[in-house]
Amino acid sequence: MKVYSHIVIDMRTLEDVELEYFDYEGLITECKGGGGGGGTGKVDYPDYMESIHGTWLTDIDGYMDAAIGNSPFTTATAYDPDVDLDAMDAAITAFNAVVDAISVATDYASYSDAVVAQVDDNVVSTTHIDELIAAHADVLNADYDDTITKFVSGMRDIGAGMTSSFVSGQADIYAKKERDLNEFGKALYVEAERQRNEMISQGVKLAFQGHWQRIQFEESVARMTADVNRIRIVAKSEETKENYDYDEADAKWDLEIPQYGANMLGAIGGGVMPTKTGTGMSKTQSALSGAMSGAGAMAATGNPYMIAGGAIVGGIGGYLSA
Repeated sequence: MKVYSHIVIDMRTLEDVELEYFDYEGLITECKGGGGGGGTGKVDYPDYMESIHGTWLTDIDGYMDAAIGNSPFTTATAYDPDVDLDAMDAAITAFNAVVDAISVATDYASYSDAVVAQVDDNVVSTTHIDELIAAHADVLNADYDDTITKFVSGMRDIGAGMTSSFVSGQADIYAKKERDLNEFGKALYVEAERQRNEMISQGVKLAFQGHWQRIQFEESVARMTADVNRIRIVAKSEETKENYDYDEADAKWDLEIPQYGANMLGAIGGGVMPTKTGTGMSKTQSALSGAMSGAGAMAATGNPYMIAGGAIVGGIGGYLSA
C-alpha cells in the first residue's frame, strides 16, 4: 500500500506534478493519519473547531427560538384587486349608459332644435339686414328726389305740368323706386335664409359627429381603464409577492448565515450543509458556498492540497453561476 507524504497537482489539468510516497506493508490499524480518527473509529476534531461548533449550535438554537411564532406570513395578505376591478366596471357601465341612451330620431330632433335656436338667436340677425335696407332706401330716395325734380322741370317746359301724363309719370318713378328697394331687401332676406338653412344643416351634422365622437371617447376611456388596471393588478400582485419574499428572506437570514460556517466545519469530515436564501444568493455568497462545498468534497481524501484545490474550483464555479 502506498502512503503519500507530498503531492503537487496542476489545478488546470488535475495531473500529478510531484509525488512523494513509500510502500507500506503491515497492519492497517497501525496506518494512522494526522487528520482523522484512530483505529477505534472515533472521529475527533481540534478543540477550537469543537468550540466554534458548539457556539454556533447555541446561536442557531437562539435564532430558532426567536423565529418560532414570528413568521412573516402571519399577517400577510394577497393584493386585493377589487378597487381596480370596480374602476373597470364603472368605466364600462358609463360607456354602456351612453350607448343605451342613443335614440336617432329623438337625438336628431333635439340637436336640430338646439341648432336652430342657436343660429336664430346668435348668428342670423334681421337687424343688420334692416339697416342695410334702410341705407339703400336713403340712396334711392335721394335719386328719386333728383329724378322728380328733373321730371317736373321737364314737364313744365312742355306745358304738361297739370296733365294726366305728369301724374302718371310721377307715379311710375315712385313705383320704380319702391320696386328697387323691395328687390334689394328681398335679395338680402333670401340670401340670409339660404345661409341660415346651410348653417342649421351643417350644425346638426357637426352636433351628431360630436355625439358619436363622445361615444368613441367613452369606449376608449373604458378600454384604457381596463388595460391600465389589468397591468396594475399584475404589477401590484408581483410587488406584494416580492415584498413577502424579502420578508421571508430577512426572517431566515440569521438562520442561514451559520450554514456557511457549518460547511467549513463539516469540510474536515467530508460533510456539507445546503445553503439557500429566500431570494437567491449574491455572487459573493455563491462563491463562498461553492468554496465550502468544494473543500468538503475533497475532504474525504485527507490531503490538504486537494481540499484547497477543491475550495478554489468550487469558489470559481459558484461565482460564475451566480
